[in-house]
Amino acid sequence: MMELPTGTVTMVFTDIEGSTLMLARLGPAYADALDAHGRVLRRAWTAHRGREMGTEGNIFFVAFASAPDAIAAAVRGTIGFRYAQTVANNALLARNRCRMHRPKGQLEPHRSDTRIYCVVPSAS
Repeated sequence: MMELPTGTVTMVFTDIEGSTLMLARLGPAYADALDAHGRVLRRAWTAHRGREMGTEGNIFFVAFASAPDAIAAAVRGTIGFRYAQTVANNALLARNRCRMHRPKGQLEPHRSDTRIYCVVPSAS
């Protein structure tokens, strides 16, 4: 089982802003852009000790043990995705959108068969 972050957990949710339009404009090349998006973001998560909790299409849910790590990973991933598109000469230049949440409680497995996690309120 995956080790979950502890402490003041910060959750990051990301997606590609305008991904439906991007798919329509890029057609078959969208798959390459989606692969690049995933590679770049996963490197950022790993570099800042993030734990990928789930993904679907261009959406990621990642947990971090600290807010500074979450922010650093989000910035690194967003800049990295923009750079990857520039290098690939992608005229569309889609944006990686990030949202963060810092709930009270701790992250615990809820249904490990489907990789769903929940936040359990702390006793304090």
